Amino acid sequence: MNNRNNLYASFSVANREPNRNNYTDAGPNDKPTSERLYDTEIGYRYQSPVASFGANIYYMKYNNQLILTGKISEIGEMLTTNIPDSHRAGIELTGGVQISPLLRWDGNVTFSQNKIKNFVEQDVDVYDADWNWVDSRSNELGNTNIAYSPDIIANSILSFSYRGFETALHSNYVGQQYLDNTSSKQRSIDAYFVNNLRASYSFDLPHLESVTLGVWVNNLFNVEYETNGYNWYSYYLDGKRVNEKRYFTQAGTNALASITIRF
Repeated sequence: MNNRNNLYASFSVANREPNRNNYTDAGPNDKPTSERLYDTEIGYRYQSPVASFGANIYYMKYNNQLILTGKISEIGEMLTTNIPDSHRAGIELTGGVQISPLLRWDGNVTFSQNKIKNFVEQDVDVYDADWNWVDSRSNELGNTNIAYSPDIIANSILSFSYRGFETALHSNYVGQQYLDNTSSKQRSIDAYFVNNLRASYSFDLPHLESVTLGVWVNNLFNVEYETNGYNWYSYYLDGKRVNEKRYFTQAGTNALASITIRF
């Protein structure tokens, strides 16, 4: 539109073949096939010396999307299956502003819906009270959320610089994620909000280009959270659903220091 405003739109088609693991780790009745994506996007960007803003709206329609099931193979590989009809749709917002000569803020947020149409949960084992296998059950769940696809993701960086000193606060929010494609809260990862602090100081020494001392303090407020997981086994026992889940928990507050010398 001009040197500060940009408006765009696109439509694209992409195809993806199953990889080796999709074949070797598939169940006995699964026959992986290629997925096709139809991607429509419309966006706007504004850029000036002191501020920037962007908005991107997207709709991604899939045929036979290869989606994680939330299960793992005998050697720990995450398993996938083809889903006939699914989509991802949302809006991505980005922005930044030079608050003062010393202080700047940058951030982005994505709001999305990631859906499977007419999902059927297949072959859930059923046991009686004495652990005798009775049957396997399938559940027709209608429209559900795609596994490992949070509806909200947001990031923020507040940075300060003065001569050779720089510091920045990195904040990251990730919404609730489901460990399988059933949209069950009993098989999910809670939303989490984590802050990391970075600081560095650069100076010159004789015969050296520069020396930079740096430190990272990760998980500044010692939040207890997990970023991933899977369903080791989910079944019915004496009429009740039992979920044996596994989580990848993250470290509490931790620090990393560094020295960078440039010759």
